[in-house]
Amino acid sequence: MLRLLLALLVWVSHTSRLQIGGPAVIVFFVLSGFWVTGLFVRHNGSIGSFILDRWLRIWPLMAIATIATVAVRQWLALPAAGNLASTLLLLGLATRHHDVLGVAWSLDFELQFYILLPLLMLLVAPAGVLVRWRALLLLLVATPVGLWLLCNHDIATVLVLVPAFGAGLAIRLTGWTCTGRSALASVVTFAGFGLVCFLVPGLSHIVLKTPGVWSDADLRVGMAWCLLLIPFIAWNVRQIAPPIDRLLGNLSYPFYLLHYPVLSIGMAAGWFAPGWAGKLVALLATVVVTLLTYRFIDRPIEDWRIARRTRLMPVPAQ
Repeated sequence: MLRLLLALLVWVSHTSRLQIGGPAVIVFFVLSGFWVTGLFVRHNGSIGSFILDRWLRIWPLMAIATIATVAVRQWLALPAAGNLASTLLLLGLATRHHDVLGVAWSLDFELQFYILLPLLMLLVAPAGVLVRWRALLLLLVATPVGLWLLCNHDIATVLVLVPAFGAGLAIRLTGWTCTGRSALASVVTFAGFGLVCFLVPGLSHIVLKTPGVWSDADLRVGMAWCLLLIPFIAWNVRQIAPPIDRLLGNLSYPFYLLHYPVLSIGMAAGWFAPGWAGKLVALLATVVVTLLTYRFIDRPIEDWRIARRTRLMPVPAQ
């Protein structure tokens, strides 16, 4: 359910002045670091099989949504958004800025993480004090390099997100968890920091969209803000998820991919009235499109992918 909540926060960010979409995506990257690391371990070191399996998870539905978005825009004679070939290529999309869906740039970072993860595992997976120093050195080097590439050359790499993905990876490999009290404290601290930013004029642009007011330092502040939730995430991922929770989590991906195309196309075509009433209609339309997409496209693709992975996964030694 947390994944769907994060996707809803991105929707809110796209329909209001609240600048909460970025933090929501960063928290999702922490979750991805946790879950994807576990998947890599289950692949028993088969790097090619792992990367292909993850690519099959994110690319087919993204490609279908991209092609459908371009087709609908052409059918309605609406201006083109992004570039079809650039979006379908995916790798490097966050640098090229030609995103048809408006949100596929984040999948570029995901794909980069899948490619980088085997190297990270070689550096940090073994136990011992030396490994902790390696991990710290990696963090101290990779993140500044990523920020330098992004801020000075507009090259978006996963290096800038090493703290987020690395936090999830660390939670998985160390087995770290938290009490419910610690998790609640981290949520309260996170919310408190957001409230302070909202109330202090010099910091309000962290949580409210303010054209022309943003700096490289704000990116680092936003990352640190999200990392306040690490104890909550460490607690959340250890909870036993009921079937409905897994279903809602599965719905988060098609919802995330489709919400902005539905919103932008509907607004441009005049289907949704201005104001919150129109936005709520857009949300309802997105939910309907999401459910149909999940039932008839995403779920069949996932069933095939999981069956394929099950057939090819090496059987652990007894």
